[in-house]
Amino acid sequence: MSENLKTYNDLLLELQVLKQENESLTIRFDRDIFRHYIEEESLMISESRYRRLFESAKDGILILNAETGKIVDVNQFLIDLLGYSKEKFVEKEIWEIGFFKDVVANIDKFQELQEKEYVRYENLPLETFAGRKINVEFVSNVYLENNKKVIQCNIRDITVRKHHEEELHKLSMAVQQSPASVLITDINGNVEFANAKVTAITGYELAEVMGKNSRIFSSGEMQHEEYKKLWDNISSGKEWRGEFRNKKKNGELFWERAAISPIVNEKGVITNYMAIKEDITENKKMLDELIMAKEKAEEMNRVKSSFFSNMSHELRTPLIGVLGFSEILEELLEGKPDLCKMAKTIRVSGQRLMRTLNFILDIAKLESSKTQICLQDTNIVPLLREIADLFEAVAAQKKLAYSFIPQ
Repeated sequence: MSENLKTYNDLLLELQVLKQENESLTIRFDRDIFRHYIEEESLMISESRYRRLFESAKDGILILNAETGKIVDVNQFLIDLLGYSKEKFVEKEIWEIGFFKDVVANIDKFQELQEKEYVRYENLPLETFAGRKINVEFVSNVYLENNKKVIQCNIRDITVRKHHEEELHKLSMAVQQSPASVLITDINGNVEFANAKVTAITGYELAEVMGKNSRIFSSGEMQHEEYKKLWDNISSGKEWRGEFRNKKKNGELFWERAAISPIVNEKGVITNYMAIKEDITENKKMLDELIMAKEKAEEMNRVKSSFFSNMSHELRTPLIGVLGFSEILEELLEGKPDLCKMAKTIRVSGQRLMRTLNFILDIAKLESSKTQICLQDTNIVPLLREIADLFEAVAAQKKLAYSFIPQ
């Protein structure tokens, strides 16, 4: 017996030739075993490749029984992410490992997984076996495997991304709601971002500002040299601080205090400029009013000093005459006590008035820091006697008992 094997395309021909005595019998068997072999080999390769992809995936993968919701298979990434062992995963229902824990409230979600070919939840909160809170993106697909409906769930850990998104949202809200104007331009000064305060102060709508050069706010009052210094500063990577007067949409001028700084990328290249500005128009008005009030007060002080100086001179001259004649009267009326006392009162009152004028002059000198203070012992009894004498005549006229008794 001999055997010949020949291959024609995908058909393996098996020929057997049987010899018996002088007769020969040829029997031909056709079997499509080559195709079968290739299909089996291809299937084994596909399964191996699928398993490698399944286990090495950088997202969690769950395979569910679509009828029961029980876990059929799980990859290593999800095991590491949630902290359950593979044994604790398999044959568990999906809500037993943190997904849709409240079954009553989420039964519609599981029905959605069963009924829809594709379901996606952008932010699903989960709790790991150790109790750590995480956020995942959940995507499911329904397909047939060995005539059974299964659900493949892809789980991506977005906890860090969610945290970054929340931080970015918080920063965005802080900038948008900032009490200061925030303006971001490209390197040529064209506006790329403006917060609500910019539009509130200038009167421009956001659409009118975006893409326009920041010169639309310029009043034209800033000198060319100052403007050049500003750009030289920020284009060299430095911060510029200063004040300038800008113009609103309606043409009204207003003052702003600004800090302008460059924004650089990870390579240190300037990509944008950011200006944080504060409307100081009212502050400027108050400062101008204070300056004017100060100048007015200084002028009034000068007028007052001049007035005191002139008045003291004008009053001193006639007082000298009064004092001189009162002394003469005292001498002439020496024999007449009542009249002599009156003359003496005139002299004492005049002297007191002279001292008052001197005090006024001293005040003027004090204000101009030109006086010198001299401390000395003073007997106040004569001073008090002079004061008592001034009121003696008035008391007598009103028939009041009046006397001065020094101790």
